[in-house]
Amino acid sequence: MDIGKREVSILEFLNIGDTKLKVTLTSGECLRYGIDTTKTDFTRGEIKGVMRDIILLAEERCGFSVTSEKILVQLYPLPSGECEIFVTKLTGLSGKDRAALRLADGLSTLEHRRGIYRFSSREELIVAARAIAGEKPECSLYVDDVGQYYISLEEGIVNGISDHEVLIEYAERLKDLPIHVLAEYGRLLISENTIDRIISEDF
Repeated sequence: MDIGKREVSILEFLNIGDTKLKVTLTSGECLRYGIDTTKTDFTRGEIKGVMRDIILLAEERCGFSVTSEKILVQLYPLPSGECEIFVTKLTGLSGKDRAALRLADGLSTLEHRRGIYRFSSREELIVAARAIAGEKPECSLYVDDVGQYYISLEEGIVNGISDHEVLIEYAERLKDLPIHVLAEYGRLLISENTIDRIISEDF
C-alpha cells in the first residue's frame, strides 16, 4: 500500500492508497471552516463548506484527485479540538467494501454533477435566479422553440441534496439537456455571468 504524507499550511494530508485520504484539521482550522467539534452530527452546509477547499488542496498538494465520482466523507472531532476527515472514492471499491463504509459512523456522501433544470416560463426563471443569486453559480442558459428555459450548472451533492435544491420549487430537474435544445430547436442564450444577467433589468 502506497502511503505518502504532505502538509499544506496547517492542514495535514495523508494519502492511503489511491482511493482514500485522511485530513487532519487543527482547532484553528475547525473554527475557520465552521466545524463544531463538540458534536458528532454535521449539517450539509458544514460538510460542503469544508470539503470544497480540501478537495482542491488535496489535488494540488498530494495528488488526490476527485472529478465527477461520488465520494464518502467521514468527519471525526477529536478531544483536542482538532478534527479528522476521511475521504474515500467509491470508484474501484467492491460492493462489500461500499456496504461496510455506509454503515460507518459520521458518514456523509459528496459528489459533483451537471445539473439541468427546465423552466416553463421566463417569470419562474427570474424568481429562481434571484433565489440562488448569492451563491454565484457558474451556469449556462438555453431556450427552446416553445419558450422553455434550461439552466445547466455544476452542483455539489451532499447526502443526496443539491447545493441548489431550491431550484426544484420553480423548475423540473432533468437528467440531461434534451437533444432538441442542443440541435435545431434550441439555442444558447447566456454562458457567462448568467444569473446576474437573468435578474438584470435588461433580460
